[in-house]
Amino acid sequence: MLTSPEPIGGPPRRAPPPQPLAQLPTNSTIQLASYNQAAAATASVDSTGHAPWWNDTVPRIPAVSQFDGGPLAKVNCVMASGAMLARLSYGIVTSGTQLRGLQDDQANATNYADLGTAVQRGWGVSFHKGDLTALELRSLLWAGAGAVIGVVYGEIPVGIRLQESFTGNHSIYIDAFRPDGPDGPAAYYVMDPIGHTWAGYRGGWWPADDVERAAYAHSNGKISATWAFAGGIVPKDHPILPRNAYPKGPGQSAAPTVEPTEGPSAAPVDPMPTGDTTLATDPGIGDPPPDIPIFLPASFVTNLYLVDPAQGIPPCTTVPPPAGCPIGIVGVTDFGISIPIATPPPSEVQFLYMNPIAVGTYQIIFTAPPNTQQSLWLWNSAGGGALQQQPVEQGLIGGNPVSISTITVDPAGNFSFLATASGNGTSSFSTVGSLVVGQ
Repeated sequence: MLTSPEPIGGPPRRAPPPQPLAQLPTNSTIQLASYNQAAAATASVDSTGHAPWWNDTVPRIPAVSQFDGGPLAKVNCVMASGAMLARLSYGIVTSGTQLRGLQDDQANATNYADLGTAVQRGWGVSFHKGDLTALELRSLLWAGAGAVIGVVYGEIPVGIRLQESFTGNHSIYIDAFRPDGPDGPAAYYVMDPIGHTWAGYRGGWWPADDVERAAYAHSNGKISATWAFAGGIVPKDHPILPRNAYPKGPGQSAAPTVEPTEGPSAAPVDPMPTGDTTLATDPGIGDPPPDIPIFLPASFVTNLYLVDPAQGIPPCTTVPPPAGCPIGIVGVTDFGISIPIATPPPSEVQFLYMNPIAVGTYQIIFTAPPNTQQSLWLWNSAGGGALQQQPVEQGLIGGNPVSISTITVDPAGNFSFLATASGNGTSSFSTVGSLVVGQ
């Protein structure tokens, strides 16, 4: 771990005292800046059918693991799945453990009412919920909604489910539906909260018949679900599920009783529910899976030392930088990547919090000057490996702008990190911090 209070290769500079980086408080809720509540109230998606805070392709949002180090992570499948639904519908950045802390059940598996309480208390928003037929679930996903459903995991065939030995009650998030076609049979894009996101898990297509059978087994012939659209608004001009995508298997829901009229101008039938449906029962969902990864605690420390700004050479605030600018982070090492030199004061970029998301996955939250391009730079503390530029998202905590970088690292490794901000007439960087796992 780097501990020197002075830079290497430059004149000594006084660094602030090293200090631990606090974990994000449970009552500090994050929402992406790209989610605009006023705009969402009138139009939940843009002209391309995508909300501004989504990915352009499936999956539309990042996967969230229930294994985030929280004390009830092994039974937090509803909450972790709900975290993905919250991201899709309202640009909310959260975890299963944070949602658990925002509701009242702190002992057992949770249900849809608990999830509703958590998002209402944290962000003042809500999801729809109720029992669905397979036809209704397909229609909702086809129209752009995301959904959380309960399943009997053992009804998902071996080779598709992520843990062969796990057969209990479970909750999954579904991001999309596709009908029969060149890519295979009808399928749902499932993001299973027991997936190992730190190993690159992003979800996958599961056969629709298997998912629906597992859901029917869980809820006595119905699909218990909670769902939402972008902005919490049911889009008026949403795509309508084509009739060739209706369920066909034994026990599946039949076609709508209202048939379209004959003729070329016949309006298609829309089997999609536009609001809550009756939810017969709402039991807690979350049997502990047998394969529970070991979550090693991580220690984050900031203010280890300041980077030497090399004031004697020309300012490197332009792209490409002028001749004579250093390569890499001055005072650390040469990684072959140019980072602009800071203009005083470097303290304009300050680390605020860290937030564990999964095994080896963390959010680093910091402040930076407005209207700048920000990056987080990560490297092995032992000096090996390449300098890694991490993506940064803009968010809000209590209405205040913050920058959020989600990093995934070797769960057994130790790393150093630094944040930079450039543009708008300035170039600035933070002090150097470190991440030590298992201490």
